[in-house]
Amino acid sequence: MAGANQVDCFDFVAGPLRDLGQKLTRADHDSQIGGLVAHHVCKASTGLERVAQRNQVACHPPEVQFGDPVVHTLESRILVEFDAVSLYRRGDAAYLGIVLNPNMVRIAAVDTAGFGPHQALLQPNLRAFSTPFRLNLGQWFRQGCGREYSTVRSPPMRVLLDAAHGADVWMLGAVEDCLVAEGAETMWISRPGKDPVDELIEARGRPYAVGPTAGTDRRSLARELLQRDLLAWRTARDFDPDVILTRSPAGVHAGRLTRTPVLYDTDDGHVVGLLYYLAGPFANLITSPTANTKSYGSRHRKYKGYKELFYLHPSRFVPDPAIRGELGSDDQERLFVLRLSALNASHDFGETGLAREQIDRILDRLNAVGKVVISSQKQLPPDLRVMQLHTPPQRYHHVLATADLVVGDSQTTCAEAAVLGTPSLRYNSWAKRLPYQRELQERWQLTKGFDLSEEQPFFAELDRVLGNLDGERKKHSQRRQQMLDSCQDPVDNLVAWTYELGRR
Repeated sequence: MAGANQVDCFDFVAGPLRDLGQKLTRADHDSQIGGLVAHHVCKASTGLERVAQRNQVACHPPEVQFGDPVVHTLESRILVEFDAVSLYRRGDAAYLGIVLNPNMVRIAAVDTAGFGPHQALLQPNLRAFSTPFRLNLGQWFRQGCGREYSTVRSPPMRVLLDAAHGADVWMLGAVEDCLVAEGAETMWISRPGKDPVDELIEARGRPYAVGPTAGTDRRSLARELLQRDLLAWRTARDFDPDVILTRSPAGVHAGRLTRTPVLYDTDDGHVVGLLYYLAGPFANLITSPTANTKSYGSRHRKYKGYKELFYLHPSRFVPDPAIRGELGSDDQERLFVLRLSALNASHDFGETGLAREQIDRILDRLNAVGKVVISSQKQLPPDLRVMQLHTPPQRYHHVLATADLVVGDSQTTCAEAAVLGTPSLRYNSWAKRLPYQRELQERWQLTKGFDLSEEQPFFAELDRVLGNLDGERKKHSQRRQQMLDSCQDPVDNLVAWTYELGRR
């Protein structure tokens, strides 16, 4: 308030770095105040306690020459308290930009005594200054009260993303979008021969290193892991990332070899056995949905959501109704998706899905009601190829969203259908074993899984759903909304944790 001793204010935005000296007035601010003006910093703290602990910083004068070409002056009088996302641990620098909006600094209180009516927090010479920026506390604040404070150009964060599955590209890509919007530089490692990994990365328009071809049996998978480890190490050495984001062991191993912090995400966790134990114990941070109730120690962080919500949350994904026309269908025709998994991943050995006899029984039921499209990881026999889905992988989720029912033996596709509100039934030996799938089924009733001993109940449920498709779709839509109301957007969590690792 003008004339008062203190002004309580929040979210002072220095604009999108156009004229940083412009006045930042609001109804509850004096029109003469062009910014925050201060003599010294009394307290600096992080805005997100989960990112870094709050820090007390004594007020000290700078020891830099303002003529230094890499130093820009930040003039002020009394900056009582500000919130930064975290301290950039390399050099004790305070990162001033808020996650997802690097042009914003959260201010708790400002002492208005002593500043002139036309003084601004940021001088016009900062217009050439690129965000995000940081205020070096350890190097420049020594003793006593300072008169001016300076900022230095912070190099953009460099992030290496390791994708071994199509869903990895979708999930990590949602995080990458936020990081790139904040100025980060990214690099991918692809995996040819596994779903459309290469195609999805290429569609993103980001640079990537082509990984070894995906293995299909134990021997070829072991050889692939060694080759991928070598490639990941070379890529990390040359790209020199601040952080590695991965959902596979190779990215974790590359981080260890190059001493780069690694965030390893897993929604399956220890349930998949060796795949987890080759990666999890060596990662700096392990992240997983809260559905996984097991704790992996102090390095384990949980987000309230699911892997599929990273890319299918309604804030990022809107179904395109035109997809039915692309499939040669219309709104009146029932549309079904049959998804068949190859089950040849390293954690799938010994696991079983739908047999040909069961596939034929499913198709008999679905074809009697509407149109069927088959999405398959394995080669289809000639009589089934006429139903094969040829939609580009970037459009696949639009197909799931418009379908009346999804049936198959794929964990990921049925989970994607669940978070989209599309009824889904799956039949394989993984049923009821993975924590996130159990939660989607038992808590939200958004999908149903049947193991190999439940063939009869599986077909009974299929018949029941086919007899009430409209009612099932309506109930799933309501349950989906309840799930969304309970969950958080997990992208924000991983972005914050990525910055935390990058500043260690």
